[in-house]
Amino acid sequence: MGRRGADVIVDYLVKQRVPYLVGVCGHGILGLLDAAYDRQDDITTISAHDERVAGFIADAYYRVAGRPIATYTSCGPGSVNIMMAVAGAMYDSSAMLAITGIFGMAAYSVSRRLRELGIAHRYDEFSDNHTGVDYRMDESLPFLAQALSD
Repeated sequence: MGRRGADVIVDYLVKQRVPYLVGVCGHGILGLLDAAYDRQDDITTISAHDERVAGFIADAYYRVAGRPIATYTSCGPGSVNIMMAVAGAMYDSSAMLAITGIFGMAAYSVSRRLRELGIAHRYDEFSDNHTGVDYRMDESLPFLAQALSD
């Protein structure tokens, strides 16, 4: 297998002597964690209970050691959860690297196909102002059963 983008990121972190990678595992960041596992002798991965905690750990580490460490979050809410720690670090002139994941491109086509089948609806089709995809399984089970039988 060739080099992955995540390998480039982890290699750069190791080259810069970043000792720790701290965050919360999720499907959108698994590639980075795989690359970090391959370099586990060079960089230590720490799993936090919450993305905010990961950010505050990174902020505290910089304040104590004077060297930044990297954080990782998955896609979705995890990337938002870390923002309070990032903002606090920014306003206090602290430093950290926040790496966020994203789901694969295949998920976009799956989401589009689910909407075509009537299984998922865009939030903006409803009266609220949310964006994204709402999977309403209670309304969608008959459509799903029909789609699977075709």
